[in-house]
Amino acid sequence: MLQEPSLAPHLRAGSCSRGWRALLGCCLLLACLPRGELAEYSSGMDEGGAGGGPAQPGAAGGSQGGTAGGGPGGAAGGGAGGAAAPGSEDAGTTPASDAAPPADAGDSEGAAASPRVLSTVPASGASGVTRGTSLAIAFDVPMDRASVEAAIDFGNLGQGTPAFRWDASGRLLNIELDAPLAYATGSDPQQVEARRYEYRIGSAARDLEGNGLTDTRVSFTTLRELTVQLSAEADSARTGNWRSDGVYGTDSCAPAGTSMCIGDSSFGPNASYRGFTSFDLSSLPAAAVELSGATFRLQIGSLLGAPSAGLGPLLLERAWFAAIGPESFAATGAELGSAAAVQVGTLLSADVLAAVRSDWRDLGATQFRLRFQSPSDGDGVTDLVFCSRASASLSVTYLLP
Repeated sequence: MLQEPSLAPHLRAGSCSRGWRALLGCCLLLACLPRGELAEYSSGMDEGGAGGGPAQPGAAGGSQGGTAGGGPGGAAGGGAGGAAAPGSEDAGTTPASDAAPPADAGDSEGAAASPRVLSTVPASGASGVTRGTSLAIAFDVPMDRASVEAAIDFGNLGQGTPAFRWDASGRLLNIELDAPLAYATGSDPQQVEARRYEYRIGSAARDLEGNGLTDTRVSFTTLRELTVQLSAEADSARTGNWRSDGVYGTDSCAPAGTSMCIGDSSFGPNASYRGFTSFDLSSLPAAAVELSGATFRLQIGSLLGAPSAGLGPLLLERAWFAAIGPESFAATGAELGSAAAVQVGTLLSADVLAAVRSDWRDLGATQFRLRFQSPSDGDGVTDLVFCSRASASLSVTYLLP
């Protein structure tokens, strides 16, 4: 508060009538008082009569008054308690000396706060993001939509035209990218780094009041897509064949042999052979979030007779067994694929993802059976397909953060 001690005695009620010098001093001081105190002084002139001077800031919600029995605010002893700052919503809690300057003093009330990004999907720093993910950005205040869309630099997210969708409040923006995100691929998780994406929302993005956004960058990594090649289990109780007359097989089809035999034999007579193969899935990482591909392959090594001509298509079926035997031979199996005709050198291939995905978590292994549609053609002649047990393979693709 501006004060002029030498003129203070002249500011009691009626003092301005004591001559032109007193009048001049009174006017000078009144001109120097801030607007709030000028009004307070005038109120005291009207209501308080002779008494103490203007009120000073007090403690805990009150101002210390002038002299007892006088001063602005009346004769109840004390001045007007803690004058509120101009424009304050809590009159009596802000001391007059701390009040903001009047509006005509030329000072602003402070810069408006910049709008902020509250959250994003994916979150910045997220890992293991799936390829079909769309983007979402939540703001703390309603935004000017056109300025936000123009201010987004999509970086390596793609050069196409994304689709922008806002909620009614103008605070939530969903962005549908024009192409799926990509995964880093390979076979060795120790050598394959996750692919990183980054985009930026620049300060040209503004809210409805025209305030610029704090520049924001968002980065995340997608899943890695890794493929492993699994060989069939070498144990003849798990990979091999069985014949319908209760025999494992003879010659190269025997347990000590190396062939998987499928078709019919001159023994029995015309006893039917079915092949079996098993794959251990325990080598797949426990951290894998899902399997995205699984393909079974088997190489035809040689033929005896004409199996395709008399026995129909070769079928691949899902199977479960502890060991190859009569139960696994007779069990019902769901068909996974077929080959209408087989020749030497043919590489059989079938998509077995659904079966492997189910077996992976529940059993830790997956198994298949191969048979011809007809058990035998009844001609008493051997019609067999011979496959190397070692040629059976399973290619499994899995997703890892």
